[in-house]
Amino acid sequence: MIHEVQVTFLRRNDKGDEKLCKENYIVENKLTFTQVEERVEEEFESLYKDFDVVAIKRSKLREIVNERKDYDEKIFFATIVDTFVNEDGSEKEMKYVVALFAKSMQDAHQKVKEYMAQGLNDMELKQLKETKFLEVIR
Repeated sequence: MIHEVQVTFLRRNDKGDEKLCKENYIVENKLTFTQVEERVEEEFESLYKDFDVVAIKRSKLREIVNERKDYDEKIFFATIVDTFVNEDGSEKEMKYVVALFAKSMQDAHQKVKEYMAQGLNDMELKQLKETKFLEVIR
């Protein structure tokens, strides 16, 4: 199961002033909110002394289709419509969202095309957007 998490923490700037920061993360392979929170705490306890997990929700993501290869890759969400034919000959559409890492919108579009080419049914890209999520925590 995939979850979306928002974390707040205090970050000190160059002048020594503390500022409250909010960051969004995707947490993969955890079943409960408690497991998600525990995993985020493991990730952040060595980085920040004061942080809070302020929001956790189940994500609409079906899967994360690739791994981050370069630090400058961003997380994109692609909404895909998969059309297939039922036994009675009628068409049925299934809409879902996947996440992927890419350097640019053009790069993301190419990676989504490659992902959709693996499918057996007719797939159509409905939406592709860059997100504010910083990382996938596994």
